[in-house]
Amino acid sequence: MVQTAKDYGSDHPATDVRATVSGEMDRVSYKVTGLPKFDQQGQPWTVEGGAWKYDVCSPRSSPRAPSTSADGRSGARR
Repeated sequence: MVQTAKDYGSDHPATDVRATVSGEMDRVSYKVTGLPKFDQQGQPWTVEGGAWKYDVCSPRSSPRAPSTSADGRSGARR
């Protein structure tokens, strides 16, 4: 996320954020203002060590999406 902010600037907030939570699994959809290539639909998240993290191991994980911790969750807060 830090590199993405350096590359594109910090004026691209996440909008239309939706989360579907089931136990320790979450699917998040959102749009990134001005950067549609970063928009996500059903991006998988899971709880690991008590924190929400992008689930890069999920079969539906997008290879273009950045891996971040709960603090850098692209505005997808629960």
